[in-house]
Amino acid sequence: MSITPHLDALTLAEKEVLDHLARAWNTFIQQVTGDQEAVDEDQREFMHHIHGAQNMILANAAGRVYGPERYRLRGGKIE
Repeated sequence: MSITPHLDALTLAEKEVLDHLARAWNTFIQQVTGDQEAVDEDQREFMHHIHGAQNMILANAAGRVYGPERYRLRGGKIE
């Protein structure tokens, strides 16, 4: 199976959400201060959730590219 790159796999809305997530991460990192051990733990927890949101966006794009008839897209169902 050959894989062809899909440079426009993300919709404009998905790109915008990913940009918002990056800004949210940057703002969080700049604002959280205090005990370094607690800060590190807070950053790891926030990063986990940011990555989860990114994975949802990217999985939807991959589903469109590799077969919406096979992969359920957000808001849809497989018949």
